[in-house]
Amino acid sequence: MSTINLVIVDDHRLVTQALSNLFEQFKDFRVLGTGFDGKAALELVVNHKPDLLILDLQLPGLSGEDLLPVIKKAYPDLRVIVLTASQIKQTWQKVLTLGADGIALKSVASQDLVAGVRQVMRGQMFIDPIIQEELSQHNSGAFLNLPDELNARITRREREILLLVLNDLTSKQIADNLGISDRTVSKHRENIYHKLGVHSSTELLPIMNRLKG
Repeated sequence: MSTINLVIVDDHRLVTQALSNLFEQFKDFRVLGTGFDGKAALELVVNHKPDLLILDLQLPGLSGEDLLPVIKKAYPDLRVIVLTASQIKQTWQKVLTLGADGIALKSVASQDLVAGVRQVMRGQMFIDPIIQEELSQHNSGAFLNLPDELNARITRREREILLLVLNDLTSKQIADNLGISDRTVSKHRENIYHKLGVHSSTELLPIMNRLKG
């Protein structure tokens, strides 16, 4: 069993200590360091080259939101799971768009977070079950405020997949996240494109913006 090396950055020292204690219970995890602000996050990544970074969204100095695209560009193989206390769905969507490999509320169950880290290290996306449920709901995000006529034609699963497509997830990432096959995702995408009158994902955002307007 290979060891997963990780670093943890959160501005609350009790949180970093609790998470460190959690992961150190397992033989396949090694916590290389903890930090409490944006500068520390950068230093930990540069100095330790971890496999995975657990990153608080709200940090003193450079925020997690500012750091995420910078770190992912500099270290494309680094996996990042963002922790947040935010209940704002657009914030969750933005985190995914910025390149996070996972997102979880700070209230996430410890077993879900541990499983999520392992899931991300297998190349899959991890979304806190509570966040996933909220994002899947009817009219869950700004992009999904569809006209009534279209809402009647788009199924709940199609809305769920549409949201993830708009957040730039690939079909494989969507399949891994939802626990369905790539082929099933592709079929849903075809149905979505047909119902919206488009031919590819690049045409989705303009048409969705027009529908919102």
